[in-house]
Amino acid sequence: SDYVDVEKPSSREGFEYMASFVDKLPDGEMKVRLINALNGRKPFRTFKDQLYFDEGVGQKWFKHREQALIGYVINFLSPDFKVEASPK
Repeated sequence: SDYVDVEKPSSREGFEYMASFVDKLPDGEMKVRLINALNGRKPFRTFKDQLYFDEGVGQKWFKHREQALIGYVINFLSPDFKVEASPK
């Protein structure tokens, strides 16, 4: 077959993508909002909801997530070729 099923990243990995993104944000209201989202109930939903407060941060998040997922797929397909899953 020409296709390979790539397993979806685990919830833990998804949480790590969000946490690494928040770590890179400058101190300020959005960083506090996202930290609180990660530490509260339903962190995935709350994190996403908080992104609506700042379109620029939301766009940065989606770019960060895209790069993290590209790294994840490369690592999945080529275990000997390691790429950092959460970009710096």
